[in-house]
Amino acid sequence: MNDPIIDSEKHEPASVRLLMKDRVLMFLNEYYFPKSKALTLIRIVTGPLMIYIGLKFLADYQDRVFAYFSIFYGIYLIVRPAVWIFFRMKSYRTVDVVIDVQNEFIFMKDDFSETKIRFEGFDEILKKRWYYIFRMPSDSRMYLPFYLFSAEQREVIDNNLTE
Repeated sequence: MNDPIIDSEKHEPASVRLLMKDRVLMFLNEYYFPKSKALTLIRIVTGPLMIYIGLKFLADYQDRVFAYFSIFYGIYLIVRPAVWIFFRMKSYRTVDVVIDVQNEFIFMKDDFSETKIRFEGFDEILKKRWYYIFRMPSDSRMYLPFYLFSAEQREVIDNNLTE
């Protein structure tokens, strides 16, 4: 006879959907608001500043080559994240993942792979406003929004944060 307690312990974690829009928003948040405040300032201010400098040079009839270069480079700096997303669209697609968080490890499975990583195997586990960042020794990162986790799983992850 099946023991209901044993059956419930063998449950398969539910599959959840990691949406494309969330993956793109996490990328944009990390691009414009990384750890470094100086880099944040550079990424937000440099594009418009280059356009302003180019327009100023054009208005004063100064070096037109520098002026046009400044304007086009400023436009590039502003649209660069969109260009990155456009050319890497496949890496931002919506995926179904299975995630299970235990006290000592996190288990993840998608259509192509599955992995079980102990929390001490991460170099860094950070909590942002609405997602976690798991940084591995190879300097690769996983960005996972809170909605993928139950309250109990989030508590386990919060207990393993590095900052």
